Amino acid sequence: MFKLYKKLSTRDWILLIVLAGLTVLQVYCTMTLVDYIQNIIQSITYLNYHNNPELFGEGVSAIVSAGGWDALLAQIDAGSEEYAMFSAVAAATAGKIWYNGGMMLLIAAGTVATQTLVGMIAAFVASGLSARIRSAVYAKVDSFSIAERERFSTPSLITRTTNDVQQVMLANILMLRMAFAAPVTAIWAILKIQTASTQLTVATIVAVVLLVLFLTFLMLIVLPKFRLMQKLIDRLNCVSRENLTGIRVIRAYNAESFQQEKFEKANTAITRAQLFTGRLMSLMSPVMILIMNGVSLAIYWIGASLINKGATDYATIAAFMQLASQIIMAFMMLMM
Repeated sequence: MFKLYKKLSTRDWILLIVLAGLTVLQVYCTMTLVDYIQNIIQSITYLNYHNNPELFGEGVSAIVSAGGWDALLAQIDAGSEEYAMFSAVAAATAGKIWYNGGMMLLIAAGTVATQTLVGMIAAFVASGLSARIRSAVYAKVDSFSIAERERFSTPSLITRTTNDVQQVMLANILMLRMAFAAPVTAIWAILKIQTASTQLTVATIVAVVLLVLFLTFLMLIVLPKFRLMQKLIDRLNCVSRENLTGIRVIRAYNAESFQQEKFEKANTAITRAQLFTGRLMSLMSPVMILIMNGVSLAIYWIGASLINKGATDYATIAAFMQLASQIIMAFMMLMM
């Protein structure tokens, strides 16, 4: 597969460098969006406490009602975590919520823009590469001698020039869009979640391991059938061409039923292979949903326990949930 990249032009390599830069920018936007999600949740929480000091208890409420938040801060050690929290509550305003919300919209727009550009560049490079491969295959076939052509059937050569090259193009589009973005996203997200909670990280790791095991098992079963389907498509094209080019001979010898049976056999074989792969691949979506929902349940369950112990807050749990989703999606893209 990678030998085909020798056919990339200088312009294509420049575009790939641009694509790598845009991919890093896309991942940066995604990770930054998680930070602003955490910030806006904290801003809303702090503003709620700022407007309702009685939520901290009667003692805090009485001090704030008498002398304001400054009076409360004056009674707390300036270097303590409690002072940092009450300082944030005292400084909470609706403007911070609007600021974080606006930044979220701006970063989301940047993510959409970078993803669009990455998709366009990937499609342009992959299409150009497939066009050159198609031309090279056609020129190679055209240079064959009669003896060399007899080693391949005509439908096989047609399939290699059309369907096979199309599959290469689609594979390249997926690789260019995901092969670099997935590991960057996974590594970046893993580095961010390590500082949150060991228990939550373990829950995410378990989900990733289950996902990788399932996808590996699925691919080991499905990939041989995908390879077989290329040969079955070749066989179906062969029978179809034989029927069309030899239609006069077939009718002269009244062999329509024989050719029909021959076509049905090839058609049934490829149908069965497609049904087999389709049924197995259909398991991917429900299993993915099950794993995603399972890790969400585990994170919120463990997070609730940590919040009750005062070890973390809801904003951190919500941000961790976003990062865990990014990690799982990144590993899924790598497997694909």
